[in-house]
Amino acid sequence: MPLKAKSRIIQNRDAKTQYITIPADITSDSQYPFTAGQEVELIINPEDSKIEIRAKQTKTTAVDEV
Repeated sequence: MPLKAKSRIIQNRDAKTQYITIPADITSDSQYPFTAGQEVELIINPEDSKIEIRAKQTKTTAVDEV
């Protein structure tokens, strides 16, 4: 079942940066997949006003055994 809550977009007065807060009801749910400080990728679809947030995948490299 998807997690749902209302939030707001907050504008930084001193910059063009905007923030979207994620309510505690969402972040405390066991289904919530992100952690504080984690890097994420944002995908914006302006046609239907949707924002997709994905965990940024870290690249792993194989280590050859000696």
